[in-house]
Amino acid sequence: MALLAPDALDLIEAEIVVRAESVVTTSGKLLFSEQDANEIRGFCFQLVRTGSLQLWQRLAIIGHFCHQLDQLIQKQAYRDIARFLADFVDQIENGEMLHKLTGATLNHGMQAQLFFKFWEGQAERKNSATQADVQRAVAQGLGGNAGSGESPNQEDLIRHYLTGLKRMNRALEATPVLLENFLANEMLRECFPFDSVNPYQHFLGLMARFGLLRLMLAGVCNADTLPDASMLIRTTQVFARLYPHPAFTGSATDALKYLGFDHPERFAELLRTAE
Repeated sequence: MALLAPDALDLIEAEIVVRAESVVTTSGKLLFSEQDANEIRGFCFQLVRTGSLQLWQRLAIIGHFCHQLDQLIQKQAYRDIARFLADFVDQIENGEMLHKLTGATLNHGMQAQLFFKFWEGQAERKNSATQADVQRAVAQGLGGNAGSGESPNQEDLIRHYLTGLKRMNRALEATPVLLENFLANEMLRECFPFDSVNPYQHFLGLMARFGLLRLMLAGVCNADTLPDASMLIRTTQVFARLYPHPAFTGSATDALKYLGFDHPERFAELLRTAE
């Protein structure tokens, strides 16, 4: 329900009772006031739900925002958050930010290889029949041998990934808010961008998980029959059970840094999937 309903992630104000251990302290980490931290979180949440932009563009812009926020933190110049947010909005509205993305490199080969490596790290873990079924479907859809566990060669992987992306786009026509709601929920669940070493590193982890989920969806969509919404949901649920934990996110972030994808000008290489 949370992934499919267009209004599932609409924010409302309500008084609720929570367990003390479920409350996360975030603003103290970076010396932001509670109000400033909420302004920043709300701004990122608005960006990911900006329907006039493609989802990969929204995520790339959030990456640029986190990069500039980190620079602000390093300079200890974060006393006027309202001005900082307004300046960033100007970069979007005057076309500067979108211009950076328009000429971005499209790198399907790197996407396929990198996110497949991320996927392989947990591919052999089978905690349930559902998880095993989904992982087999991903492997088969990406050109692997689901029976022997043999990985596809580089050429086959890229070819299957490209075909899977096209089929995924068709499948997602019936569930158009699935990936947007997934990202929005991740951001709410993790108090984005304040639940990591710094906002920029938090974004890198989010980008890695988004790319991996997209690869898994591309894999299951590259079957003889286009999967229905229940299979897309099941794949997303399996992903959420196996991958979004600190150990995986840390390793994925380290890999992005090692390969040089921790630079804003390279985000689009991993995020953009179509011309």
